[in-house]
Amino acid sequence: MSEGQLWSTMRQQMGAGKCWREATRHEDALQKGIADVSYISMLGQHGWIELKQVNEWPKRESTILRIDHYSDDQRMWLKRKGKSGAFTWLFLKVHRDYMLFDWLSAQHVGTMPKKQLMGAAYGLWQGRMDWDELGEKLCRETRYLP
Repeated sequence: MSEGQLWSTMRQQMGAGKCWREATRHEDALQKGIADVSYISMLGQHGWIELKQVNEWPKRESTILRIDHYSDDQRMWLKRKGKSGAFTWLFLKVHRDYMLFDWLSAQHVGTMPKKQLMGAAYGLWQGRMDWDELGEKLCRETRYLP
């Protein structure tokens, strides 16, 4: 599954009226690092989600999961918006596992092995995604301010 397919599934499962009022996929060549999706929750909160997908976990448990296409610009964009009070998330799919990270934990994604990565996740779904639960987590009043 590509990030585009991940977005398509997410949009279908969490569509307007279910978990959010509106969501938009962004492709912006002018602003480096902008998150893939902006949304307005059913509670009226505005947020951003960076989508990442990796086909397989590393074979060894101690091997760090590297995400080549998770750039420093993307990390900094999430950090800058998160520090300002915006709801910013990294949603990562690895094989059949899904993880949601707040902006602070997202800074460390790509530097940890599987067990540590799963422990740092704000939301974790193994083997099967619960889209309703993801929607609930996105709508909670959770943010980390400096």
